[in-house]
Amino acid sequence: MSKNFEEKMRLIREKYGSLTVEERRQVLSKIKRRNIFAFRKLERIKHELLRLESRRAQLEEDPVQLAELEEKILARKEAFFKLLRDADKKE
Repeated sequence: MSKNFEEKMRLIREKYGSLTVEERRQVLSKIKRRNIFAFRKLERIKHELLRLESRRAQLEEDPVQLAELEEKILARKEAFFKLLRDADKKE
């Protein structure tokens, strides 16, 4: 994991705030009850993030592909946190 990646992740978490595990569960539960399409979109993003994170662990030897993959991960994490925050603020 590059230091640049760690710094960008920290900035994303500061920008969107961090929820505890229990708060995230409650927000997801509300989203699931009120807007199933948004819930499914969040679930797809989570699944894709898991896939990308496991691929990143395999690519530690190739810095070029690793940098591209880390950019994708950052974009997806930001989208996930934004959707979660927007859904939390609507309620």
